Amino acid sequence: MAIWKQLIAACAALAMAFASWAWLAPASFPAPLRPLAELAGLLPEADDQQEARGGAPGGGPPGRSGGGPQQVITASVGEELSSRRVQSVGTAEALRSVSLFAPTAGLVTEMLFTTGDRVAEGQPLLRLDAREETIAVEKAGIALQQARDQLGRFERLSQNQAVSTVQVEEARARVASAEAELRGAELDLDRRTLRAPFDGYMGIAKVTIGDRVTTTTEVANIDDRSEILIRYALPERFAAQAQPGARVEATSIAFGVERFEGVIAEIDSRIDPQLRTLTIRAAIDNSDDRLRPGLSFLVDTVFEGALETAVPLLSLQWDRDGSYLWRVVDDRAQRVDVEILERGETRALVNGDLTPGDRVVLEGVQRLRDGAPVTIAEHHEADPGRS
Repeated sequence: MAIWKQLIAACAALAMAFASWAWLAPASFPAPLRPLAELAGLLPEADDQQEARGGAPGGGPPGRSGGGPQQVITASVGEELSSRRVQSVGTAEALRSVSLFAPTAGLVTEMLFTTGDRVAEGQPLLRLDAREETIAVEKAGIALQQARDQLGRFERLSQNQAVSTVQVEEARARVASAEAELRGAELDLDRRTLRAPFDGYMGIAKVTIGDRVTTTTEVANIDDRSEILIRYALPERFAAQAQPGARVEATSIAFGVERFEGVIAEIDSRIDPQLRTLTIRAAIDNSDDRLRPGLSFLVDTVFEGALETAVPLLSLQWDRDGSYLWRVVDDRAQRVDVEILERGETRALVNGDLTPGDRVVLEGVQRLRDGAPVTIAEHHEADPGRS
């Protein structure tokens, strides 16, 4: 067969294939070829196609378009305080943290704590060899008792004028001196015991039984972790806005996306002239003892602003003119252009022609037009909480 005959046969087969495609599956036929197919009468009318599929003209579901009101789900417009967040990197510190040193020189005879113990204020932690001090207390006690006995005899004899008033006063002075000697001996004995300065958790012990220590020997660390203070630097331009009690939110790599809320507890009295920053310490409750001093945190300092209009994120739409949403007024859709001021996890603060209590469309926006009738299938009230 000649080549031109083969080409004619191939074109005819291709034309028949396209005609079958257009007639049997018009919805999937390529849009660029539709005008040619319609001129050739290969495609049925759009409305006929929809009716043949049991739907409404225009591709919508039955009973939802073609002049009938569009069913939508709406929510209320609310109000929330706007906020500005400034992020900084900070380091956690204990509410109180000290290094404990031996109160005096001596030989360690008892260790009364282990690493991680929670101890109470005044609880004994370590004892040194106190035999000499114990003997000194006993001797001072004996001397005091002798002085008191002598004073008692002199006071009885003075009633018969057997001793002079001067002797009685001297006996009283000896009693006072003996009492002072006893208190000094008891103080020396007490210094042989190291006690907790406040409630807290013990760190790793740096001495053990048998070690000889001095007043410069570090025994251990103790931390009060009932609150965690996060120290961070705030840029100078926000110094005037930083106030005690301002809200902060912190996250740590150790806890993933979990957020810890706290407040600014302390503000330094001056700006660092080299870094041009203000040192802040924020307090976070740690009553469950999950946080540890030394953790790094990403801190958001939240500066509250004015009361702004709040809408659900699902209500926001975008086109070439910017962001907008659909408001329902008298059972008709009304387009409202808005400016997004702040975006949260579920809600956004916007600026636009909206009033708290207005109903905005969450679902069913695909076929809405300005002024189109709508039917509210479900309505959600505004959430008074922050996004």
